[in-house]
Amino acid sequence: LGTTEDGKVDLYFVDFGDSSYAEKKDIFRLRSDFTSFPYQAKECILANVEPVGEKWSEEAITYFEDIIHCAKWKSLLAHVVTYKRIIGDQKMPVVQLFDTSGPQNIDIGAEMVKCGYALSIDSVTQNTQGSAANVQESEITTTTGYHNVWSETESSQVTVIEEL
Repeated sequence: LGTTEDGKVDLYFVDFGDSSYAEKKDIFRLRSDFTSFPYQAKECILANVEPVGEKWSEEAITYFEDIIHCAKWKSLLAHVVTYKRIIGDQKMPVVQLFDTSGPQNIDIGAEMVKCGYALSIDSVTQNTQGSAANVQESEITTTTGYHNVWSETESSQVTVIEEL
């Protein structure tokens, strides 16, 4: 992804979707037999929200990581609302994320708005039919740090890992 001012390399892990920094001397070429595995981290856009400013604030990123229990293997439900064309013919899923582990289902995007970390957007391409209670979703497990994805894009993107 790049290098830092102190010469460290910015790494992105395609298995968990998180990122880290390492010294160049500590980085090695991945064996070719490992490159045939599909990426486990799936980049997607959080439905119905956008940053309060031009980009996501550090506070919004931290709150998002806290509410999804980042890097703690917490299962969330993802409802794919639609797909958004991002570059050429490439499409990215637009998802609603729900924490269903407590007595009340929590819509992650709605919580971001409620706490002032995001603005609610009403878009035809992101229109949802129904609520967390009656949606057929796929289960995902959050494992990642989202700093780079959130701070370097204009849309509200997150990275998730599918539970096998």
